[in-house]
Amino acid sequence: MEILEQMVKLFTDNVEWVFSGIGVFVLTLFFIKNGVTKKQRVGDNSNNYMADRDINIGSKDDKK
Repeated sequence: MEILEQMVKLFTDNVEWVFSGIGVFVLTLFFIKNGVTKKQRVGDNSNNYMADRDINIGSKDDKK
């Protein structure tokens, strides 16, 4: 518990810094580093598509 108390004290003592531009930048880097990464293997002469949501492949004429 001592480490947790130290972290809370550090945060409360530096609230202005945490929410300043530098603090937001550091927190963003932390969350990006620990976030989900996506990797895709690509084969020779192939079409590969990756999207977070729906993806539509084809021409406009295919839509009804």
